[in-house]
Amino acid sequence: MGYTFNCDVCEDRYDHAPAFMGEFREQFLKTSPSTLTQLFQPGETATICQECAEALFLSGKLAVCTRCGYAEHATELPAGLETCPRCDEKDTFDFRGVDHDE
Repeated sequence: MGYTFNCDVCEDRYDHAPAFMGEFREQFLKTSPSTLTQLFQPGETATICQECAEALFLSGKLAVCTRCGYAEHATELPAGLETCPRCDEKDTFDFRGVDHDE
């Protein structure tokens, strides 16, 4: 018997295991300003599909190539990108928070 779930963000139904399932602790939600703090309450269990999880967890992050310095908002990278488009090196991306003081 397969696993089915409804995503708590987009509310679509899926017939495979979710990308994320967990319970949010009060300490996390009170100290992490993000979309998650607006969507979920402490103690609430969340089940989230891959597309929504990537959008939530990568929002506010930059993907920076550690070799050449190429940078792009993580949500703007093509799905499955492993090679830097500037220097063609594999697995060189580091994910960092966006500096909002620019």
